[in-house]
Amino acid sequence: MGQTKIKSILTLFLTTIVIVWSCDNSSKDATLSSPLFSNRTSTSAWDSLINIVNKSADRNRYVWQKPDLVLDYLGDIEGQTIADIGAGSGYFTLLIPQRGAKAIAIDIDSNALNGIDETMHLPNYPAELRKNIELRLVQEDDPNLKTEEVDVVMIINTITYIQDRSDYLAKVMAGIKPGGKILIVDFKTRRIPLNIPRDQRLPLYQIEEELFQAGFTNIIADDCSLAYQYLIIGEKK
Repeated sequence: MGQTKIKSILTLFLTTIVIVWSCDNSSKDATLSSPLFSNRTSTSAWDSLINIVNKSADRNRYVWQKPDLVLDYLGDIEGQTIADIGAGSGYFTLLIPQRGAKAIAIDIDSNALNGIDETMHLPNYPAELRKNIELRLVQEDDPNLKTEEVDVVMIINTITYIQDRSDYLAKVMAGIKPGGKILIVDFKTRRIPLNIPRDQRLPLYQIEEELFQAGFTNIIADDCSLAYQYLIIGEKK
């Protein structure tokens, strides 16, 4: 084997180590020391809620999606209103009130919203959290947000299903208060051990660009904190 080929292999090997190390350490730093992650919830209360939401979702989801980390990205949301677009089973909707915020579960599927309603009325779901959840059935092309109604919009595992994202994000922008945020979490395009077809995934850079074109600022993309997903957060001026 020639020296040039050996150098190429060594360079690739070292580069791979650096990339893996960088992601691993940025994830640890963000989780343990960043001011973004200072709003930890009571362990017992949080674990109780996780047990409830896991009954209506894949029990492994907590491991790979890390909902505590995702919500920590929003900082202190106490007293705020959070729109959970594509709420589905209510995985995040049911957890948001634990942080002292109101959650609006937005979905195009009435059966999904009915499922959330059933879960939030279980005897073991805290009544004081239940009063901070609103269910909202919408059309595919409109999140049906009032002007400057919410502080944060979350779009989790849903952005790829939105057809005209340019128009949709404009409507989302109108519904966010000045200084508010949008958080998008979706699946990486590389090989992952989840049954998510590649044609149902979009690259991080594309969503990042679409947020920029929609007028969001201070856009931060994180491809490291979650093993199978990326996070992108942006702000409205």
